[in-house]
Amino acid sequence: MKKILLLSLLIIPSHFVSAQAAIYGGYINVEHVGDWFGLSVRAGIHLYVEEVSTELDVLEIFWGDGSSSEINLVQDIEVIDGLYYLRYVANHTYSAAGSYNIFTTLCCTPLDINNIEPFAQPITLYTVYSFLNPQFQGTNSTALVLGILYDTGFSGQAFHYNINAFDPDGDSLRYDLSPALFESLNYTNPGEADMLSDEQLTIDPVTGSIYWEQPETPNRKYMLPLKIITYRSGIPIDTTRLFTTLKIIDMLNESEEVHPLEQLRLFPNPSIGTFHLVGIPFPASGLLYNQQGQLVKQWQFNQAKEVLSVEFPSGNYWLKVVNNNSVKILPITLKRS
Repeated sequence: MKKILLLSLLIIPSHFVSAQAAIYGGYINVEHVGDWFGLSVRAGIHLYVEEVSTELDVLEIFWGDGSSSEINLVQDIEVIDGLYYLRYVANHTYSAAGSYNIFTTLCCTPLDINNIEPFAQPITLYTVYSFLNPQFQGTNSTALVLGILYDTGFSGQAFHYNINAFDPDGDSLRYDLSPALFESLNYTNPGEADMLSDEQLTIDPVTGSIYWEQPETPNRKYMLPLKIITYRSGIPIDTTRLFTTLKIIDMLNESEEVHPLEQLRLFPNPSIGTFHLVGIPFPASGLLYNQQGQLVKQWQFNQAKEVLSVEFPSGNYWLKVVNNNSVKILPITLKRS
């Protein structure tokens, strides 16, 4: 897969993930579009894949009403060395209101995962979406994930990670580990798969913070199946099942290559305009792009923590952080009141 300049975010490239690509994370989001009383939605499939060379620009999405359609790739971004974010989008109109299980089946799980077996198996992503009464409850959109669905921790150190999900409608979210997503695989909690660790990996049901007190075995990767339930007025209305990957490395091993931007974190996200960026291996630079791939702001970073002020309209942007020859791209969302 050739490297794609961020300036061409919305230009569909000539290379895509193959049907045999190693997929390290993914989820489906659904948003209501058009008239409030209409029954049209827009679905997005979001994937994180390793570098591949075989072409596949279209997936198949099943809408839960007995129909399916092609869903097209609209964005392809290398977010960190060798890891690509792919976003697919398609619209659909239903004949009746209700709850629908919207899903896609992908191939395949990677070969280098240490807590599932067998390897290289298909995996199904799905989101249960509900139409609400627009007169009394308004419209509905499912949760969006702003974090990268792939993270790195160090053996012998506590691991903290948050996928940073939020609901565009302001609905409440509740999180849980969801082994049912890997029902065709022999899934094991990373804390059990690491024979030297005494602690289970857990997730806070309210904040979504993932915590593992002390992974011990380096040079391993673990897949985490997650579930996000959306509540409005105390009633569950949507369920999103997704997965992410955790890589444990040995920071003390000189032969282990540690990406200089591995510990970069941005918060809060979304924000009304002020973001905190920490873990910067200065000197570094920051470049902010809009969804059209236009450069709209730049920074020079000379310390490990920076406060970024972004004075642009609400919407999704991309922050590209550059340190020497290393690059990491972080999705950010501005949410003006």
